[in-house]
Amino acid sequence: MKFGKRLREIRQSQNIGLKVLARKVRVNHAYLSRIETGDANPSEQIIRKLSQTLNTDEAELMILADRLPPTWRPTLKRSPHEVVSLFRESLADYNTDSISSDHLTTNGAKSLNGKNKRKSPDGVATNDLVFSSHVGSNDELFPRVLSLFVSPGSTVADVTYGKGVFWKKVPKGEYRLLATDMTSNVDCRALPYKK
Repeated sequence: MKFGKRLREIRQSQNIGLKVLARKVRVNHAYLSRIETGDANPSEQIIRKLSQTLNTDEAELMILADRLPPTWRPTLKRSPHEVVSLFRESLADYNTDSISSDHLTTNGAKSLNGKNKRKSPDGVATNDLVFSSHVGSNDELFPRVLSLFVSPGSTVADVTYGKGVFWKKVPKGEYRLLATDMTSNVDCRALPYKK
């Protein structure tokens, strides 16, 4: 079943008009209509608001919208192979034709919506990338960025130096800084540095 069709069923079973629901969820009724007809994909935030407003299972709506419910994510990250096996076994109990075991392979065949995904042999990553994120101000994050891409002792030409906000927490002497900026009448197309 499609997300939009299920949303319309729930809304109509509760005798809630499209405009009334849109007002409660704080979206335009035309947008909500496009969601119901499948012409627009709702964000997780909209799905959450819809499930709360209609007093229905958020996980069900997330899955119908081809999204992984947020409450499931920590468990899936801890033991993805076990979760996939349990899911596959439970689907076998229902003998469903709509989702085959091909959709649940861990070696990258297809996702729940049937689209091809990037292959990952036996669930093993095919690259050595490490993903992380940091939150902070420019002066807090810039030293981290430098440590990832620029070796200490390197010469760095910052043609957008301005007041040097990015460099405030970079240890002095760690890099050779050539600081220029258009406020000091330096054109980045004709830098005054020796080659």
